[in-house]
Amino acid sequence: MFGLDATHKVIATPDRVAALAALGTPIARLIARLIEAYRPSYTERYGWDGAAIHDMCTIAWAIDPTLFSLTEMAVLIDTNEGPNFGRTVCDSRKRAPSQPIVNVARDVDADRVFALLAERIARY
Repeated sequence: MFGLDATHKVIATPDRVAALAALGTPIARLIARLIEAYRPSYTERYGWDGAAIHDMCTIAWAIDPTLFSLTEMAVLIDTNEGPNFGRTVCDSRKRAPSQPIVNVARDVDADRVFALLAERIARY
């Protein structure tokens, strides 16, 4: 599972986006523009200088699992009505044995994730 704890560490900073655009191919420039389009909303909402690239994390992990640190946890989804409806609750102590045990991403080497993205875009 790749929750916000991990994916919010993979930020498309201006330097990272510029490095993608600098690849010089039409697809690299397009991807850089698409990523850059999300920056204003992340700046407004979180005060960050770039967007988090959530979906790329699962793909990057499938290519190179060493990019992420994962921890086995019992995972529960809150299905009760109210403000926590749909919230994912992860228990690293696995105290809820009836809940599925899931590998949960806890940390990431964001620089290496963006290097992998650049390397793959350059191949395209």
